[in-house]
Amino acid sequence: NSTNIEENATTTVEIPADCLDLLLASANENGKLKQENYFVFTDGMSNGWYTFNNMTSYSDLPTTNKYSFVTLSCQCKAFGGSENCCQGDRAKLDISNMDDPESMTEQMRIYVSDICSTTSTSIGENRLPSTSNPTTAKPTTSLAPTGAPTVTVEPTSAPTVTSAPTLGSTVSIAPSVMPTEGPTTGPTTGPTTVSTMGPTDPVTVRIPVECLNLLLASANENGKLKQENYFVFTDGMSNGYYTLNNMTSYSDLPMENKFAFVTLTCQCHAFGGKDNCCQGDRAKLDISGLEEP
Repeated sequence: NSTNIEENATTTVEIPADCLDLLLASANENGKLKQENYFVFTDGMSNGWYTFNNMTSYSDLPTTNKYSFVTLSCQCKAFGGSENCCQGDRAKLDISNMDDPESMTEQMRIYVSDICSTTSTSIGENRLPSTSNPTTAKPTTSLAPTGAPTVTVEPTSAPTVTSAPTLGSTVSIAPSVMPTEGPTTGPTTGPTTVSTMGPTDPVTVRIPVECLNLLLASANENGKLKQENYFVFTDGMSNGYYTLNNMTSYSDLPMENKFAFVTLTCQCHAFGGKDNCCQGDRAKLDISGLEEP
């Protein structure tokens, strides 16, 4: 059951950083989670269990998950909403005041913590294995109730660059020293190399040239892939499957594709981005450092 919001609570609230990231990334441009946004959030919390089991929208969710959404959205009354603020299309989770976690009111902190815990409880065992390092404790955002709250968001590990299919030509990416900001370049006698994110590892990752070319071609003039750029990239990677099937924009993509975009954009924190760097219109893939692999 969801907890009650109390203005005068004095307990320090701990919010898991991965939940905070998913909330910000799943919200719409107005900082609200309506039914379909809540589906994206729930699926993300389950590591994709729902889409893996052929559930692709809010209407497909089990009753337990829907009940959580209804219960959480009806807390709008505690924020001064009208009696019908959670009725029909009005139902939503409003996290617009979470743009800057450090400035959240205590009431908002408790609400966000409640969203995370209630959603997690409704998911239960319906989860796919996490791809995070199992030996690393799950990070939390500490939100103290008095004074200026302290927010500490630490990723579980540096983002992992996984091997792509090895069909066709590839660019070898071998780790060197830890970069200060983005990939660095350097001439070699062999394939072009750039350093990977995070600590050094004795691993060479090969990226198909066609993927690299599509990334560069799909990005905007600033080297960023926003939602519509990501659609172009995704459609290109599928050899036009999505446009052939009458999908012409990011909003038409299946939920699993949108979840991939949400997950990837929230790696902005590993590059020193702010807590809200993957929220709403801020969400983007920054490949500006790939102009010269």
